Amino acid sequence: MNQEKINEILELWESPDYNGNKDEFANVDLRNAYLRNAYLGYVNLSYANLINVDLRNAYLRNANLSYANLSYADLRNADLFNANLSYANLSYAYLRNANLSYADLRNAKFSDKLIIKNNKRSYYQGSDYYCWIFENIIKIGCEVHSYQEWKNFTDKEILKMDGKRALKFWKKEKEIILKIHDNL
Repeated sequence: MNQEKINEILELWESPDYNGNKDEFANVDLRNAYLRNAYLGYVNLSYANLINVDLRNAYLRNANLSYANLSYADLRNADLFNANLSYANLSYAYLRNANLSYADLRNAKFSDKLIIKNNKRSYYQGSDYYCWIFENIIKIGCEVHSYQEWKNFTDKEILKMDGKRALKFWKKEKEIILKIHDNL
């Protein structure tokens, strides 16, 4: 689907007179599409190919993104409140400031070895990085690792992630982050 066709559909959806079916994007290939600021509330994007799509500031409340491939997608500041992201591939997706409140992230994939097992999670705004804490993984900034890996990282390994800034953050926030995890 080319960008022109995407823009046509978005214009139609955003018109106050539109009462049609929002299933037009289910199973569709939208890789590399420009959907910044798009209003996609309640849209069905299940099984869609959204690799490298620009969804910055997009409104995706209550959207169905189950099984969608969102790898390398730019979801900065996207509103994914109550969105269904179950089984979605979020590998290398840029999620800074994305609203994931009440989103269904069961079995969502952050990488081949890091798959969210259930929807139990906590969010923590550290001094320099955003932290998402799940039962089996922790995502700090762009780094996603298992709880055990975070717990056992050496100072040298943390330095490799983002230099002195990361090490300073980790020394200050490690205990808090691990305690939040322990209380999930």
